[in-house]
Amino acid sequence: MSEVPVEDVLAVHQLYGRQSHAIDSGEAARWAATFTPDGEFVSPSYPEPAVGTAALTAFAERFHAGCVESGERLRHVVSTMEVRSGQSGDALRALAYLQIVGTPEGGSPACTGSPCWTTNSRAPRTAGACAAAPCTASPEKQEEKTQMTTLEPTGPGRVLHQPATARYPEMPGKVAVVTGAARGMGARFAAGLATRGVHVVGGDLDAAAMTATADDLTAALAAESIEDKPGRIVASAVDVTRAEDHVALAQRAIDEFGRIDFWVNNAGIFPYAEVPDITPEQIRSTLSVNVEGVLFGAQAAAARMEPGSAIVNMASVSAVRVRKGRAAYCSSKAAVAHLTESLAVELGDQGIRVNAIAPGYIDTEMTRWIQDDAPALAKALDAVPLHRIGSPEEVCSVLLFLLSDSSRYVTGHSLAVDGGSRHV
Repeated sequence: MSEVPVEDVLAVHQLYGRQSHAIDSGEAARWAATFTPDGEFVSPSYPEPAVGTAALTAFAERFHAGCVESGERLRHVVSTMEVRSGQSGDALRALAYLQIVGTPEGGSPACTGSPCWTTNSRAPRTAGACAAAPCTASPEKQEEKTQMTTLEPTGPGRVLHQPATARYPEMPGKVAVVTGAARGMGARFAAGLATRGVHVVGGDLDAAAMTATADDLTAALAAESIEDKPGRIVASAVDVTRAEDHVALAQRAIDEFGRIDFWVNNAGIFPYAEVPDITPEQIRSTLSVNVEGVLFGAQAAAARMEPGSAIVNMASVSAVRVRKGRAAYCSSKAAVAHLTESLAVELGDQGIRVNAIAPGYIDTEMTRWIQDDAPALAKALDAVPLHRIGSPEEVCSVLLFLLSDSSRYVTGHSLAVDGGSRHV
């Protein structure tokens, strides 16, 4: 067998990534356009091939309609590339996984895999086909999903979105402030706290988005069957780079609910620039938002908290695991980790605990770029011992623990939620 150039491997990986994103998003025409006009889709999971643009589009439409009807949210990921030699020459085979990352019942996600053929530029195509395609595995193929623990049998690239089941009976009636709560992790934190009866003041630079999020979460909580009466969520504007805005945010919590028990410094930015390209403005803004924002928030909170209260800061695995192009971000998160320890030492006299969460790759908009880049995703998952991306729910579970009485003797600690990537 001859050696396959690395550029061919990357080309196939990138092609499959584009195809997967298109069909997972329900963009049938865009998926069909990745094939040649007379291209052919072949999969052992389907009895008949789809040949030509019209048939390919119709197949993708049926696939997406089935997902909508079942209520499942799916994502495809290439986990392995293999070289196979045949009579027509060498070809690359993509071993893909179909993830079920959301179900109407909120049950455990699933992920199945089977070989899908994508011919590289050195191998002839049959009828102009480029048969990279979503497939599901036959039972005898399940053993191919290696490196999984018996407790997590769903395959590489998956995301486990089930909400945390732990209940904290001491939480109802408590009051929390969460910065950067209009979207992403902050919105998930607000929802997780309110579900457990905690009143939340959500602060964000985008006041309109924060108000919309508070309204949406309130409506969603009202429609759910929740064991405890859900907490209220109110919105407030805050620029975390301004100390006076934190004071105003804290006062909003006092005015609305009369106390502050928890403060979550979640707001942050994630700039990209290699060292020669980092501008003075970029490093200043990164440190201002990511570090000064944490300090100002802790100051405002501590001045109004009683003993037994807790502050949680958002650090990152990037504090201990450097990534190219993220010098400003990594430095800021290293500062947050150390600042957390300093705050814990100084605020311990007041009976206030201070901890940090250090997430790795989590399924948020901030990491969407890597999920849409198949080679980057494969490389990232190689560095995660659990071989998957984490979910916001898994980070929220750690937040709830650090705020709860279950961690009442834990302070000055940065708890990594990274699937073990800091060790690789």
